[in-house]
Amino acid sequence: MGEATFQVVFLGNLRPGTVPEAAIDSLVSVFGLDRSRAEELVGAGRQMIVRKGATRKQAMAIRQRLEQAGLLTRMVEETADTAGSTPEQSTAAAPAKAPPVPGRAAERAANPYAAPRAKLEKKQRAPARASEPARVPAGHGWRWITGAITMFLEQPFTWVGAIVLMYLVIFVVNMVPVAGPLIGYLIGPLLTGGLMIGAHELNGGGRLKISHLFAGFSHNRNQLLLIGVILCLAGAAGMLAIFLFTGSMFGLSGGQPPRIGSPPSLPPGVTAGSMLLFVLVGLLVGTLFIMATWFASVLVAVEDYTAIEAMKTSFRAVGKNWLAFLVSSLSFLLLAAGVGVVIGIAVAILGKIVSSPAAMIFMPLLMVVLIGLPAACMGIILVYTSFRDIFYS
Repeated sequence: MGEATFQVVFLGNLRPGTVPEAAIDSLVSVFGLDRSRAEELVGAGRQMIVRKGATRKQAMAIRQRLEQAGLLTRMVEETADTAGSTPEQSTAAAPAKAPPVPGRAAERAANPYAAPRAKLEKKQRAPARASEPARVPAGHGWRWITGAITMFLEQPFTWVGAIVLMYLVIFVVNMVPVAGPLIGYLIGPLLTGGLMIGAHELNGGGRLKISHLFAGFSHNRNQLLLIGVILCLAGAAGMLAIFLFTGSMFGLSGGQPPRIGSPPSLPPGVTAGSMLLFVLVGLLVGTLFIMATWFASVLVAVEDYTAIEAMKTSFRAVGKNWLAFLVSSLSFLLLAAGVGVVIGIAVAILGKIVSSPAAMIFMPLLMVVLIGLPAACMGIILVYTSFRDIFYS
């Protein structure tokens, strides 16, 4: 069976905030399209096929360039009927309907395709890769969260199912004696990389599948494993630092750990300043490591970066946008706290009404389902929405 082919479809609309003239200029400069054809495409106001018979990588590359130009697009896998038809036949055929794009009611209308006369990938010599990370305004941190909420609500049960399965896999792996935590570190990037591939499919108009969780085991596996190895080494270095510091504390105190029940006190020679310095250094190193790994899995899984290249690029991207990340983190915490308070009040009221022991056991489980699982999904999706904004601005 041959490789699947795809159509790239312009949805007839521009991305919010895109100026039509700027989109036309981009089509002319990037694709070498005649200005009259670019104006016709942008001003058509209807869905149009811009490329047929493309491989998955070619279609994704063209979509990325069109999105950078400000055009809303999607990929449609070709069937035997659509692949064999000419552009004119596609335009005339009334039954040829575009699959709905989740979350955009206007794009769910069954409009016929109309194909442009020029191939927009004329100057596309290689699959597009994410551009150099841009510096975005601080307010985009909130936009990442709203984008993550939108993506979650597209397929909430699939997201929750994938996250539950991921934690179940990690839990089972951690039960393996001695090597369990090590294996967990190694496969973590494989699992998150698979979810990034699923998020990329969903963003492109496709469907997220629970099986996407394991896509990293077959796509760029070695590079994702290398990220896992680096995580293992970093974790081991952190544990060694803690061990050496606490060991030196006990050594200064005569080799005796603090007695249970005794008031807390610092060993002789250890000051509060040294403790604070150790904590601050740990926070600094941890923050730098998070910066290097935040986008690492998505860059390897979606953009085919090498592990080292992805970590360097991730570090630069987060460093450029530290203020947006600060806004995003604070907004996420405040949003989660607000939802938690509302649900907590509701649970407390329900507990007053239903006071059976079974209900008391059920309440914490309800909190986990209503807050914990969606928050875990949002944390994963937030990586992708921030990636799309910073690398495709």
